[in-house]
Amino acid sequence: LVIAIPDTIKARLMIETALMVNPKVKIIARAYSEECATLLQKDNSGVIFTSENELANSMIHQILKS
Repeated sequence: LVIAIPDTIKARLMIETALMVNPKVKIIARAYSEECATLLQKDNSGVIFTSENELANSMIHQILKS
């Protein structure tokens, strides 16, 4: 399940429903802030991405590639 909606409450409800239907579902979610990421991680939501972290990882990758 991939979730990339800006509403953290709705994302958490989607995750909760998906886990009830299939407890082994793999979840990838985008969080729009560190606070949202923390909430989603508390729900044991799988892999959580934030824009800031992904930008930082891309910048590091470019530096190391040079």
